[in-house]
Amino acid sequence: MWVFAAVCAATVAGAADADRAAEHLRRAETYRAEGKLAEAEIELRAAVQADPASAPAHRALAEVYLARGDAAAAFREFREVVSLDPSDGEARLRVAGFYLAGRRFADAEEHAAKAAELLPDRFEPWVVLGRALAGQKKWGEATAALEKALEKNPDGEALWVEAARIRLAAKDPEGAERFLRRGLDRVPPSARLRVALANLLASRKRFEEADALMEEVRNLAEGNPDLLEAVAVYRLRRGDREGAEAVLQDALDEAGEDPKA
Repeated sequence: MWVFAAVCAATVAGAADADRAAEHLRRAETYRAEGKLAEAEIELRAAVQADPASAPAHRALAEVYLARGDAAAAFREFREVVSLDPSDGEARLRVAGFYLAGRRFADAEEHAAKAAELLPDRFEPWVVLGRALAGQKKWGEATAALEKALEKNPDGEALWVEAARIRLAAKDPEGAERFLRRGLDRVPPSARLRVALANLLASRKRFEEADALMEEVRNLAEGNPDLLEAVAVYRLRRGDREGAEAVLQDALDEAGEDPKA
């Protein structure tokens, strides 16, 4: 009888804690919508204190910490989310990213691989997984992970460049070139891929091909000072100071800056 009463009391208390946490969560969401992050943090800290087992409360607190620039606290809370709800793929992905930033590549690999299982339509877990594997010099597996990412987002220019960088790190410039050319086949207007390929070709002393690609970039660069700067840097490396200065002047004109200021 006493045991039954104690169980009932604990159940009622647990429900009350969950209700209090939910109320704090609602208030926090209102504050977040208003941009009041300090007030939202106070409410969310109260929510996790009321119900420490609330994964949504820990997740919301992690997001607020991130928004406030407290990466260490955000990492702690995302790990707590994963502990409470191992099926939360987004939290897994966040944890993997933190481990990657801290160069804890094996831990990043573990969480990114799980995130890839939990988020089957997303390409981001595969990118993090590829970087974690590359950090361990597992070049073949890292390349395979980037291939998976590209299957899910074949128009992502940055992914083709990322895959090429992995092959370069593996001392496979031919493989890097293949990725960049495949990327250009998929995204023909890409100036970014042309810049990457031109720099790769120039590093291999294939200057005629590289020069032609950078001329294409120059023609695509209208309205984009960053691309014009990339062309100028390339020309400087090729010893064409006059050409570089002309392109930089165009970049300043595009940016609306006075070179004499």
